Formats: sequence, structure tokens, C-alpha cells
Amino acid sequence: MARPPQADSERTINAILDATEQLCGEKNIDAIKISDIARDAGVAPSTVYHYFCNREGLWDACLDRLRRDAEQTNAGLLPKVQAAMFDPTSLGRCARDIYRFVRSRRGAVRMRLRDALSRGDFDLEDYGEFFVPFLKQVIEDDVLRLRAAVALRGLMLWILRYGSAADRDLVALAGNSEVRSVEEIHQIIEDFIADSAERLLSTTLQRA
Repeated sequence: MARPPQADSERTINAILDATEQLCGEKNIDAIKISDIARDAGVAPSTVYHYFCNREGLWDACLDRLRRDAEQTNAGLLPKVQAAMFDPTSLGRCARDIYRFVRSRRGAVRMRLRDALSRGDFDLEDYGEFFVPFLKQVIEDDVLRLRAAVALRGLMLWILRYGSAADRDLVALAGNSEVRSVEEIHQIIEDFIADSAERLLSTTLQRA
């Protein structure tokens, strides 16, 4: 039975978006050409233009897909955030999940950060802003809640910075250490972020 044309179109579009994210995860975004994306997606440049018209349209499509996927990820994280009211390790697991998501979509995340910074309105709304109502539930003291909110936003910046980093940047970060692979570097960073999230919540709740 022949595949419906719609299925082929969706497969082609996803291949183009995947290739775009992959390239943006490792290269200077401004230096990426449509011909580079077409080559990696296994299509002709004219096919890219057929679906996305221009670079801006392609960038927007990548960001739209990231936004939809981030919303789904956030919905799945809510039970863990709520569980953290009673178990700080749940917040660590939540931080791990966010880091892994950012890492898996680092090209699109880098595009998102670049877009936000270019407009001068950078915020963390797409990345864990649900921590704010959570803090209101578990911390009554306004000062402690503010301190915890600032710390959690700082944690999100770590996640975005290192989760979206190119492999070469992580290798340079490790320098001449005994860390042997990018995977090991990511694991070390992930463990540090999760531990920081747990200690942050435990310390804040003890003071509350």
C-alpha cells in the first residue's frame, strides 16, 4: 500500500528540522546555509525553500516545534515538582529531566536563546517557570521565597548554558582533566545540577 503524500511531507519536514537543529547545535547559527541543511537532510535546497520559504521561516518552525515539545515536557514534570514538597530528591530528578531535554534539543534551544537575546527580552518562561507557583506553596516567607526563586533561575541558566553547549566547548571546559568523553562531561554536569537542586530545596525548607 502506497504511503499517503501527507506522511511523506511530514517526514521531509521533520528531516529538515532535525538537520537544522543538529547543525545549530554544533556551528555558528549565522554561518549555516540552506545548502548545508539540505545536504544533511538528504534533500535539494529547493525542497527546503518549498516548505519554509526562507531561513527565517525555517528558524520559526524549529522554535515552534521546540515550544510544543517543551510544553509537553513541562506537563510531565509537574508531578515531580509537586512531589518535591515532601522529597527534595524529586526536584533533583526534575532538574535532570530538564537538562536532558535541553541537551536533546540543544540546536533549537540555542536558536531560542539567540532569538530572545537579540530582542532584549530574555526570560525563562519556557524553561521551568512552573517553579514559581511551587515556591509559593512550600515557602511562606517572602524573603526566603525570593532567594529560592533567584537560585532556581540561576540553576536554569546553568542547565541552558551547558545543556546547549557544543561538544567542542565542553571538551575545552574539561581541559586536561581525566574526563575522557563528552558523555562523561554531561554526566558530571547533570549530577552537579541535580545535587544543587536538592541542596537548594533542603536548605530553603529548613529555614522556612
